Amino acid sequence: MENTNRNDMDNREEIDIPLAVTQESSPLAYQQTATLDTELRLFIGHNADYYLSKWKKTSGNRASWNWAAFIGNIYWMGYRKMYLQVLILAVFYIIAERFLFHSPISATAALAVFCGFLGNTMYYNHAQKKITAIKSQQNDPSTLLNKIKDAGGTSWKGVAAAILPFLLYGLLIGSGTPSKAEIEAINLTEYFPTKHMSERSYNMYDKDGKVIMNSLEVTHAMNNGVAGNQFSVTKKVTITDNNPSLTPTSLLETVYSVSSNTIMQVQSYNTLLDRTDSTEHILLTTSESNWVSDQGENSKITGEITAVDQEVTTPAGTFKNCIEVTEELSDKDGKATVTKYYAPHIGLVLAKYDNGNEEQLVRYNNGM
Repeated sequence: MENTNRNDMDNREEIDIPLAVTQESSPLAYQQTATLDTELRLFIGHNADYYLSKWKKTSGNRASWNWAAFIGNIYWMGYRKMYLQVLILAVFYIIAERFLFHSPISATAALAVFCGFLGNTMYYNHAQKKITAIKSQQNDPSTLLNKIKDAGGTSWKGVAAAILPFLLYGLLIGSGTPSKAEIEAINLTEYFPTKHMSERSYNMYDKDGKVIMNSLEVTHAMNNGVAGNQFSVTKKVTITDNNPSLTPTSLLETVYSVSSNTIMQVQSYNTLLDRTDSTEHILLTTSESNWVSDQGENSKITGEITAVDQEVTTPAGTFKNCIEVTEELSDKDGKATVTKYYAPHIGLVLAKYDNGNEEQLVRYNNGM
């Protein structure tokens, strides 16, 4: 069973390799070569003939193809106890996937080709360094070969160790900013309430849990716009808190242009104030890592998708696969931050403000 498992990791090629130096041509050189050959064979263990053959054909330091390294890449290195190389290439992969290729498939392909071409050379250098280090520390010839054998060989525990960096990476990005590839994969039309006559009711709670405002949104489907489907959303806002600076009741009519990568406000009208704003504002986009919407009068909103696959619970229920958006409003009075959560086919379900207030979805229907 052990031999069968090992055959799965290496591309076995049994060859009888003659030594490059014969005993007749140079007895001392022959003895040194034979000793190195023995040490390398002990260090390699399983499939030693394959690697010795490759190294003798390329003098050890030139690239040669290794299918096992191509297929297994980092895990093959773990199998061969090349732990430092595992760590270095794991870091290389993470950087390449996140900042260079923006795709795990492309980063994996690049890593596989790299290991396929340079795996044999890296393993040769690793074996040489390990053997040299052991010989410099070991003076007892009777135990030298056993030390070399124990330091090399193969290990399925090494394969498990090679998985560890990616598990840690997964945990870190699970709670961190999503990659560019993850953001670009989002279809924003799924996060806007496009159903005609769909309704959403919200309550605004202060930090003590008191309802200070409620609102009702209704979606009305419009004609197809140039930048995507257009929808009108009416929002009736009622202030329940006794704050003289707030209008008790107002009605907003907002037109949005919705496409797969951008949701944009193209026009808004406040019926109470009889005021129209025709300035375009980005609500959400996956085309850029962050966006800025100019609100006029030295005011702007900076937005960024900060998490995906979030689960959110409000009085209306539990919503999965939500996207988290962080917005920062800057104006002459300072800065304020709000974190919003959008659920598929519903839109906004939760907004958390830095002053402790929360706007939560309490009821909804998906319309016609």
